[in-house]
Amino acid sequence: VAGAIFQRYSMLANAAFSRTSRPLAAVASYVVSRDGRIVNARLTQPNMNPIYNAIVITAIHSLDGNSQILQFPQGSRRMTVDKSTTFIQDNGAGLNRYKPTGGDHETIPTGR
Repeated sequence: VAGAIFQRYSMLANAAFSRTSRPLAAVASYVVSRDGRIVNARLTQPNMNPIYNAIVITAIHSLDGNSQILQFPQGSRRMTVDKSTTFIQDNGAGLNRYKPTGGDHETIPTGR
């Protein structure tokens, strides 16, 4: 999920900040529901740049309803998954980065 959001984020951020000379970063949290929805998307550590913040939230919401990407593994019993990701535009080496935070793990019974 984070990788798909990052691809969309990079496209938007590169277009808007192609001449940025300093790194931009923000941390966003969101919830993925079993029915393929993204809810409660918010910036937990916003950037000082409101355009950058809007790009991060727009990239997250762009996957809302995409059941191919937001599908839960077969056998999962959860109804939602909490996600948090750090987005960085131009990390000082000219690269965009993202870092999913937290270790989300679910043990799914094998059915034996």
